[in-house]
Amino acid sequence: MKTKFYLISYFFAMFCFNMHSENFVNKEWVIASGSPLDSSFQVSQVNLNGELFLASNVSTLSEGTNVIISNFKEDGSEGWTLNYNGSSNLNDYPISMILDEDGFLYIAGITQQFLGNYDIFLLKIDFSGTLIWEYTYGSTYEFDDFVTGLKLDSKKNIYLCGTTSITSANFVS
Repeated sequence: MKTKFYLISYFFAMFCFNMHSENFVNKEWVIASGSPLDSSFQVSQVNLNGELFLASNVSTLSEGTNVIISNFKEDGSEGWTLNYNGSSNLNDYPISMILDEDGFLYIAGITQQFLGNYDIFLLKIDFSGTLIWEYTYGSTYEFDDFVTGLKLDSKKNIYLCGTTSITSANFVS
């Protein structure tokens, strides 16, 4: 019984905090797109000009789940939208996003392959929404690879953190 009380108290406290915090938010614009069943927000960044960059996923009938990258201007108007569908035409999900000082957007995520396993993708997109390049990393032998983090250093070297599934019998050094 004690566990239930703490759980209920926690959710009640979070609900009260969220309701109370909305009183302090100055909403300038709100955009609604899609429906709760076909899209979900994943990652975002804001540049120095106040532009918002969002990467989410949207379910489609013919291409699985795609990544939608959108840019919104400071006034809330849409700047551009880019659709990413991995080579296998299955499910793709954004995990991490970085915006560099030159206006390039880097998005790391996972893309499902034909045998059901996942590989890592990395995208570089310019300030106008054009895909500059795409890189996909996948281990052999149909194992899963997942990205958990993306960092960019001062020399613009890209660091991806993640996991890969591999067995010692199939490991090649």
